[in-house]
Amino acid sequence: MFIKDTNVGVSDKDFYYAYSMSKMTVARESYDYKKYEIMNLAELLELIARIAALKYKDTMLTLVQKIELVLDELFKLIQVERKEVTGEMEVESCSDDDY
Repeated sequence: MFIKDTNVGVSDKDFYYAYSMSKMTVARESYDYKKYEIMNLAELLELIARIAALKYKDTMLTLVQKIELVLDELFKLIQVERKEVTGEMEVESCSDDDY
């Protein structure tokens, strides 16, 4: 599959830049050079975020909104819809009110 198949709308140059920036350094690369051809999950997620940031760089959208738009385009390839997230995520404080 090529980036052109996705309808994400980024140039080949932007895609290859995002791809290369999302790859982690390979220790002992002379022995493990094949790792450069394989993406792990963390690298894939970073690639999606980088593509979203590049595609919508001239908009006022948040990074989360940009990623959602890119995921919508990618999920069309496999006939899946992204589930809308509703509500706010509650973050627990590390500090305690009793102190």
